[in-house]
Amino acid sequence: MINFQKSGDGFSRGATKRIYRAAIITTNEFFAANGATQMSAMTVITNTINSWNIIYEKDLAVTFVIQLTKIYGDAGTDPDLFTPDTQTGALSRTNQAKIALDNNFNINDYDIGHVFHKTTSGDGWSGGGVAQIQAVCTANKGRAWSSSSNNTSNGWIRLSGT
Repeated sequence: MINFQKSGDGFSRGATKRIYRAAIITTNEFFAANGATQMSAMTVITNTINSWNIIYEKDLAVTFVIQLTKIYGDAGTDPDLFTPDTQTGALSRTNQAKIALDNNFNINDYDIGHVFHKTTSGDGWSGGGVAQIQAVCTANKGRAWSSSSNNTSNGWIRLSGT
């Protein structure tokens, strides 16, 4: 469900602002690296989405609102499917993200889904971000994954939001 708002406020891509409901999942590694509390992890999620909005609102007339979150705060509760993508036979990060989002949220309750992860040297995960193209509001809308060794820098904002 996309919310459309008419506005003449100088959007680069038209006068209709689109509001997308975001579902965000964080891995235990992201949680631990960003304060190890639900509140601190939620602060990083909120700051990330707000930073996306600074870029997307002006350039594309798109706003993201945090609709749903699942913050894994214990390695024992991370889904078994979160397996480093460099291991033989492991699912791709986009497939792992899709399964995790499907397992946690009703597909009709969000427009775009994303997993946030924190990588460390030698952990078996490839760094960077990856997402399905043209997936918003489709059955593939949960195929986005971002991982970095630093989840609060400008580099993280560029990585996770593109």
